[in-house]
Amino acid sequence: MKKVWFSAYDEGISEELNYNHIPMHEVLKETSLKYPDAPAVHFFNYHLNYKELYEKVTRMAVALQELGVKKGDRVGIILPNCPQYIVTYFGILMAGAVVVQISPFYTHDEMKKIIGDSEAETIVCLDLISGKVTDFKEHFDIDNVILVSLASRLPLLKGILYRLKLWGTFDAMVEDYLENVVDFDYILDEHEGKKLEEVSIDEDDLAVLQYTGGTTGTPKGAMLSHKNLVSNTAMLRQWSKVKDCEEKILAVLPLFHAYGMTVSMNYCVACAGQIILLPRFNQKMVAEAMTQYEPTFFPAIPTIYAAMAKYLKGKDIQLKELRHCISGAAPLPAETKRIFEEVTGATLVEGYGLSEASPVTHCNPLNGTSKPNCIGVPLPGTDCKICDLETHEEVPQGEEGELVLRGPQIMQGYFKNKAENEKAIHDGWLFTGDIAYMDEEGYFHIAGRHKNMIKSSGLNVYPIEVEEVLRKLPYIEDAAVIGEPDEKKGERVKAFLILEKGAELKEKDIDKFCREHLAGYKCPSSFERIDEIPKTMIGKTLYRKLKEL
Repeated sequence: MKKVWFSAYDEGISEELNYNHIPMHEVLKETSLKYPDAPAVHFFNYHLNYKELYEKVTRMAVALQELGVKKGDRVGIILPNCPQYIVTYFGILMAGAVVVQISPFYTHDEMKKIIGDSEAETIVCLDLISGKVTDFKEHFDIDNVILVSLASRLPLLKGILYRLKLWGTFDAMVEDYLENVVDFDYILDEHEGKKLEEVSIDEDDLAVLQYTGGTTGTPKGAMLSHKNLVSNTAMLRQWSKVKDCEEKILAVLPLFHAYGMTVSMNYCVACAGQIILLPRFNQKMVAEAMTQYEPTFFPAIPTIYAAMAKYLKGKDIQLKELRHCISGAAPLPAETKRIFEEVTGATLVEGYGLSEASPVTHCNPLNGTSKPNCIGVPLPGTDCKICDLETHEEVPQGEEGELVLRGPQIMQGYFKNKAENEKAIHDGWLFTGDIAYMDEEGYFHIAGRHKNMIKSSGLNVYPIEVEEVLRKLPYIEDAAVIGEPDEKKGERVKAFLILEKGAELKEKDIDKFCREHLAGYKCPSSFERIDEIPKTMIGKTLYRKLKEL
């Protein structure tokens, strides 16, 4: 049966998904054979074409095999955005092993949880945090640690890492290397020209353990297969309609997050594009990269778009090549979309995804109708429905319920977590926990997160709706809403606000504004001004942290 959302697709986009049933690293191989001289990676003054990238990836795979890494073994990557990340990622896959994504910004305890749960036996990490990682060798069965050095070659990056408080361990770094601790560049040099031991890898084999659930405090390893990754990459290719060798992606999103992994890296490799890597978000650095390297695509999150719109406003900066931007991870405020498009001339649309779906499932059309406060329509090959929270039965169009997804990009399940698998997946459908509805044109709108829902006087209040209203006030830069215990109502709504510098917290004025735009039971009962709203690395509000306050 023809889905109602197909009519929203841009002209020329097929409703059927077409993709090669090959492992993810074979996508890189195909690109390197077809376009060996095409620019692949740019990192400050360092460049690789696709032939050079594939050769380094092959060397990495051979090195891992000689270190004893076998098919199915888990290998952790603890790196910021850098060429070594890309080489390591595809090298692990080529060796038949499984990538375990770990943020270098995690605390010791956060890293320990993921390394312990994944049972990673080899770690590739930034030398600046080697003190943390070598400590894990005493707790877990870690066979190898491979150290990547960036700062010694890049003084600018050294300064960035120092400010990020990652430099502190450098001076006291592994003076006498522990057993099985080796240098990244050394093992690449040592394995030049060596033959790779062929490994039979099927599209259903596990490729990545993408840990998620940080907003709840309990990380779960989403098992993503090669099929999951390749199919999601193909969906993005069909959606963008970009020709080979035309895309230049400004990759400021962390590659260790599913959003950056697929949208900034895998998609770019599939269309023989150039990945312009930045190790972290900095407004001046991004603006300079935009003007100097002229990216065509800038995937990011709402807070980054808002910051860049503010930074670029009034500046004489020409962004002629920037065609499209896709916002994810958090709701995109309509005002942020308007100002960013006005300042840059690029198209900014909202999309939707989650780690369990590799991660992209929805997006607004890049050339057609893009609706504000809307995640768009399902990508080719993705099926979607809205279900009742209790019965799991599909609800009529227009009614709210849980967003439920099916498609080749949906994970195999959570690693070693049968209880969570039974909650999340039913008959091949992934239950997202997000509350949404589909409008008459087949566009989907997120109302909120089921677990963050506030129950006030027996009625449902979704933080996202209240936060969107609060952000419309010109002196409120950001807002987050939680439920507080209340004897009469069960829960009352509390708002945390970030105000512009010099602005006053005028509670009566804010309350009046809210009551003009929201039903009474949805309006906050109290307001608190704070300096910073706690968020994940990718920009999702940590509601549990606010509740702890």
